[in-house]
Amino acid sequence: AWNCAPMCTGLCLADGPLFAYDLERVRRLPVVVVLSSCDSGRSAPAVSGFPLGMAASLLARGSATVVASVLPVSDGETVAAMVRAHGALRSGVPPAAVVAEHLADAGFVCFGAG
Repeated sequence: AWNCAPMCTGLCLADGPLFAYDLERVRRLPVVVVLSSCDSGRSAPAVSGFPLGMAASLLARGSATVVASVLPVSDGETVAAMVRAHGALRSGVPPAAVVAEHLADAGFVCFGAG
């Protein structure tokens, strides 16, 4: 993830970058989104006071919950935690509980209704 300007926050995906402003064109977003990259949950306040960034954009466009890091994360140390977290999510554990049990120590938080 990178964050040069809040709405230019982006993620490098296999088929190219995804910017926060690209979400404006998406008709329907997933209910739960997990962003495993560094700083993907960080935001900056707009003049209006509302937060701008990838997690805030996902929530504003309809995702109910975003799990994202607010700190730099180590790929090597985060892989095992992410595998456990995704397994817990698939088995029905609520996202906030998944973060508390598997990801909080790595700098991840749960935004929205978790």
